Amino acid sequence: MKQKSTFLLGTLLSLLISLPTNAQPEPQSVLQIRSGNLLPTEFISAKKVVSNNILSVFKAKMPKTQEKSTMQTNHKLNTQHLLVNPKQCIWGNVVTDNLLGVYSFFPTQSIDFTELAPFKKGLLNGGCGIVDDELHCIYVDDTYAAYGVLGVTHYAFNTDTWELIEQSLQPKSWNVIATETAIDPKTGEVFGEFYSANLKSLEWGVIDYRTLTRTTIAKAEHSYIALGITNDGRAFGVADDGNLYQIDRTTGVETLKGSTGINVKDEAENHFYQTGEIDPNTNEFYWAAKTANGNCTLYTVDLNDGHVTAVGSMEKATVLGMVIPMPKAAAAAPNVATDLQTQFNGASTTGYISFKAPETQFDGTTLATNKPLSYTITANNKQVATGTVLPGQVAQTSIQVEEGMNHFIVVTTNEGGKSPKAKYEKYIGNDEPLPLDYVDLKIDDTRKATVSWDKPTQGLHQGYIGNLTYNVYRFSSTDTIKVASNLTATTFTETLPETTRTGYAYGVQAVNTTQCSKITVSEYKVTGNVFDTPYFDDFRNKNDALIYTIVDGNDDGFTWRWYDDEEKGRAFRYSYSRNN
Repeated sequence: MKQKSTFLLGTLLSLLISLPTNAQPEPQSVLQIRSGNLLPTEFISAKKVVSNNILSVFKAKMPKTQEKSTMQTNHKLNTQHLLVNPKQCIWGNVVTDNLLGVYSFFPTQSIDFTELAPFKKGLLNGGCGIVDDELHCIYVDDTYAAYGVLGVTHYAFNTDTWELIEQSLQPKSWNVIATETAIDPKTGEVFGEFYSANLKSLEWGVIDYRTLTRTTIAKAEHSYIALGITNDGRAFGVADDGNLYQIDRTTGVETLKGSTGINVKDEAENHFYQTGEIDPNTNEFYWAAKTANGNCTLYTVDLNDGHVTAVGSMEKATVLGMVIPMPKAAAAAPNVATDLQTQFNGASTTGYISFKAPETQFDGTTLATNKPLSYTITANNKQVATGTVLPGQVAQTSIQVEEGMNHFIVVTTNEGGKSPKAKYEKYIGNDEPLPLDYVDLKIDDTRKATVSWDKPTQGLHQGYIGNLTYNVYRFSSTDTIKVASNLTATTFTETLPETTRTGYAYGVQAVNTTQCSKITVSEYKVTGNVFDTPYFDDFRNKNDALIYTIVDGNDDGFTWRWYDDEEKGRAFRYSYSRNN
């Protein structure tokens, strides 16, 4: 599990509510946001924030709750049959006293949460969307907000395995932070309301979670807490004023449809995080609404006039980042292709790919064996082959790809639609050789240095490494010199210059035409004459430190040694002993 995060300086974020100990993100975050005027983006010191109580638009404050809340609604749980699909699975980031992660649930009167992925690294509080079987999300971390630091982290889950996957990109701007997002069920476009890059306004846009970039359509008039898109592309949202609006996705114009009758704010105009989404199968707008007294209810919102119908109670849960997963294919579309294989010789990037076409539709019905299926093959999202194949038959075709890790996807198609994606990955071409296991260095009395090593036998991705050559580097206290290149042997010798006492090490790198291994460095060895006087040493690098014999006089294990740590620094240090 890996993550990439960026800490941005500027307008302060101060989200003040903590969660129960067993349901806290790491680091601790909160579950409420506040509407209001945005501050300018000049840096404000922590001292000024404390003294003047200046907080940004993100200010969160727990609404005051009482056993007898004065905030009431006239919406009671509907005990009649609802025109919703009780088998429609819904995903969301759920937080309760005992739950913290991504969960699934169903729109029924009795709502239970089923864990998909535990997630204590943050919250889906900055927008989310499904892209190519991955659930992408933005987490806004306010841990160091009091010091003017705002963390913005991009996470993604593999929705097949629910493992967090590595992301190669990281946010570089606040404009990827959304109040709420929605997915177009036909195009996959993720539309939402986002903060501007300077945090001074809210605006409509479309985000690409693969590149972490977004467009700007227009400024938004209201702050939205639930958003959804129908199967014909219309966008609707519930704003924090409790009204339903239709949003023009081209112009950003917001048209009032009606009031929900739900008041989510407390007397200080604060409200909890909440979320919504439209079921593209039925166009039912689901809203996990949380009122100021802390109660959460799943409603459906009528798209004509905004009135709501209670589906079921979520008690005190907070739900963020609601998404409704779609079936991977239509019922009459082909099932997934199987037995994907590739054949590439040596370092060649031209080869063959084969697969077995499905014999059934996605719903299990047998496909007619005399009706060919069309297929498309992509490698790293680039189309590399197309053709036709009969159901149950094996298709093989030649392809040209780029050197490196290739992610292949095969999709077959009939009149019923596209099949689910069949996936396969393979490293093609010259692979990066693994670093050498060990580099041995010997220096004799004549200053002759002999370096030897074993040939690596595998690539980093278990791919082809071919014929290797080697680059050799010499490290001393004053410089690093490349002393040999394109060696075919696994040994190297040279006579070192006559100097005062100096530490040396050698590094070896394996090369195979286009790829290079990481450099493996030998242990340091010391050679040379005694020091000239007067003598000075500032212990600036590891080589200098190694030329000395260190005596631990009282043999307690606390003595001088070289520390080489990216976080703590590099220095020749003495470890303090409390007893001695």
